[in-house]
Amino acid sequence: MANYSTGELAKKVGVSIRTVQYYDRRQLLSPAKLSEAGRRVYTDHELEQLELITFLKSLGLSLNNIKELLNSPNFDEVLQTLLNQEELQLKQKIKQQEDTLKTIGEIKQWLTDQIPITPNSFIGIEESIRRRRSLTRKRSALFVFGA
Repeated sequence: MANYSTGELAKKVGVSIRTVQYYDRRQLLSPAKLSEAGRRVYTDHELEQLELITFLKSLGLSLNNIKELLNSPNFDEVLQTLLNQEELQLKQKIKQQEDTLKTIGEIKQWLTDQIPITPNSFIGIEESIRRRRSLTRKRSALFVFGA
């Protein structure tokens, strides 16, 4: 099992040394031990934990929620639910982007066919895009409160 200093651990995960130290102060990530000189020493276990914290943070979870999740007796179940929800949201975003791409293609075709496009032609398109974004924000909020 490898040992890492704070700097080595931070570099491996792509975060700052201060971030690692901050997570230690917040009791999210504790060193495996202290060296004789009093320096923090981390192992592969803490490396994996920091990678998980970074991933959960990228999903939009707060540090408090991450701490609750890490300390949860139902960690596996909650994480599975979180990943399922994130997967669903990503699929919805992909669908929205595919719809937008399709709309762009249709507009380009109208322009190629020299069909007159007026500002009113875009009102329905803009409203549709706005509704999709609003639904995505509402789903995200519901998930966070549910987790």
